[in-house]
Amino acid sequence: MEVFVKLVPMALAAVMSFGASATNKQVYLDVQVSDLAPAQGAKWKRNAEEEVLFPIELARLKGRGCTVLSFDISDEGKTENVEIVESIPKRELGIYGRKMVRNWDWVPVSATDKTAEQKRLVRLDFCMGAESAEQVEQYCKQQAQLGCRL
Repeated sequence: MEVFVKLVPMALAAVMSFGASATNKQVYLDVQVSDLAPAQGAKWKRNAEEEVLFPIELARLKGRGCTVLSFDISDEGKTENVEIVESIPKRELGIYGRKMVRNWDWVPVSATDKTAEQKRLVRLDFCMGAESAEQVEQYCKQQAQLGCRL
């Protein structure tokens, strides 16, 4: 059974054009980040001040879906060994997600506990739509509750 713990939602409204017929069309983007493992006992947390941005390349491809990534956090708080576990519907989502996760900064959960290397599993949901930022965010939260497997 998967356990989802919300880390940081990021809703982003952007004006993008996808060809001559769609000029000036408003497109709303959202990325939901779910920490799958460890569910408890995490020694590291992602720097909350960092925005989770929707990759522009993915928006141009009108991409949406989810990816699950496995990686290590070193005892210095650096992301290492990022692997794509699942990527639906296309592998490109995993590739974009892997690029994002590699650049995340990690800070210790507790200032008193000694930091150590830790294995992590994170799910990223990428969503887009034309109705409103709120509607796309709600859709993405619902998507994050579904399985991310073929």
